[in-house]
Amino acid sequence: MNDAGRIGFVIKGDYVDTDTYDFLDVVFYNDASYVAKKLTLGNTPVRSSEHWQIFAEGGSLADNGDISNTTITFNQATSRVNVASGEKVSIFAGKVKKFFADLKNVAFTGSYNDLSNKPTIPAAVAVKGNAESQYRTGNVNLTPANIGAVATSKVLSTEEQINANTDTTYVAGATAVKAMVGEINSNLSEQIYDFETSTFLNNITYVTRLSEWYPKNKIYKIGRICWMSLGIKTQNVTENGKILNVATIPDAFAPIAVVSKRSSDYMIGIYPGNNLLYASERDVTKFPNWSDVAGEGEEEFIEFNFVYFSKI
Repeated sequence: MNDAGRIGFVIKGDYVDTDTYDFLDVVFYNDASYVAKKLTLGNTPVRSSEHWQIFAEGGSLADNGDISNTTITFNQATSRVNVASGEKVSIFAGKVKKFFADLKNVAFTGSYNDLSNKPTIPAAVAVKGNAESQYRTGNVNLTPANIGAVATSKVLSTEEQINANTDTTYVAGATAVKAMVGEINSNLSEQIYDFETSTFLNNITYVTRLSEWYPKNKIYKIGRICWMSLGIKTQNVTENGKILNVATIPDAFAPIAVVSKRSSDYMIGIYPGNNLLYASERDVTKFPNWSDVAGEGEEEFIEFNFVYFSKI
């Protein structure tokens, strides 16, 4: 047929290689539609040739919209942008291709050698322990000896070891030092013995305050230093005793040696042999009855305080 005689497309259906097609005949081949440019026989349709021009691509969709078997034609996007809902399939594919095209080879190989701008890995660093004279590289076994530290065998772990040690190359362990510091702090903490709980002997009673300046009846102790502050009231004693025992002092507050204090009328003190607090007449050579100090039915006030070292 003369090309000038055709004024519209003629749908011919699927392409058949043995059929003759005229100008403007439209066939379907490989999921695309082609239109004949002129009379042709046996020339398979392609996108653009002497006999055929592509008319439409993509073929037809399944009833459920599945395009898994649809062939598409697209161009790679010019820049990396995210895909968006509602875009044409060709735009979607072009964006995906751009992302893949920009990936470097290492993304597909996973090889360190395919990295670009790899960091420079420095050579092995030489090290030298405090006790060594030469630097070394490679695997270095750090020991107490080659870094100048004390070997664990020279760490004193108990108070007994520390007290017995005379070697300056040994050191005290932290745990042992902590225990010793705790013991020191405990020893330095204040201890108080209150005479109000004591049993007084031989008609003795305590006097809480003899005057405004006099403290209460107590022994104060820090470490092994003791300060005794006491006021007592004695009643006349007619028995033949020359020294009047006042009270018994606990071991923790008893003196390491005899302590005493004298006045014009009396002497008081503590004897460490039996921890007795005693009082007697000032002139110990006469040893009269205590009644010589406090007359029959009378009372004698004795007040004193002094400092001494305790036994323990």
